[in-house]
Amino acid sequence: MKRKILGMFVCTLLIATILPITGSVIAGDENDPEIIDAENDVIGPNGNIIAGSRFNHIDVISAWFFEKQNEPEYLFTSLKVINLRSSITTVYEIFWRYNNISYGTILSNSLVSIFFSRLLSRAMLLDFTNLEISEISYSIDQKNNIITFKTPKELIGNPQSGEKLTNTMAWTSVQFGYLLSPNTHFIWQDRGPDSGPGSDYIIQY
Repeated sequence: MKRKILGMFVCTLLIATILPITGSVIAGDENDPEIIDAENDVIGPNGNIIAGSRFNHIDVISAWFFEKQNEPEYLFTSLKVINLRSSITTVYEIFWRYNNISYGTILSNSLVSIFFSRLLSRAMLLDFTNLEISEISYSIDQKNNIITFKTPKELIGNPQSGEKLTNTMAWTSVQFGYLLSPNTHFIWQDRGPDSGPGSDYIIQY
């Protein structure tokens, strides 16, 4: 299932802009992802871990970056959770940095609206006027609980073969409020990894 999407910014992108850089991998996949997270570690409103099936639709397992030789103009990002299902208040995100700019592929609102966001430096001061929004596509593998985003490289600075995408991170939440608003409340959430960034991704094509 593929759909066109429209994008936005979420406050957690601020986290991705300040994380240190860690090790690199050549290319990720489900068996060798850039981002790995412990299961049953969703955080509740009081900062306590909530284990169990109620919120396992936002419980991150892993996320990875990849490219296809026959479609070198696209970057693919995939996010896997324990039990992907519809929820009108759920947000799924993958973040990274390239050339000192933060990017994110974001899916929200009952798997109906997908968002791609580009964050410029002034957005760290909650200046939404510098947020660039673009339309991309995505697919859902319901059987394997995976969301995959397909992003044109021209929207993310045209990274070249051998260059790195750094500060990788996955983030999910059950949120209340308008997603573009800094007043949005994220009641239940999960972050992958639990601390620090994931591995860098090296552009192949």
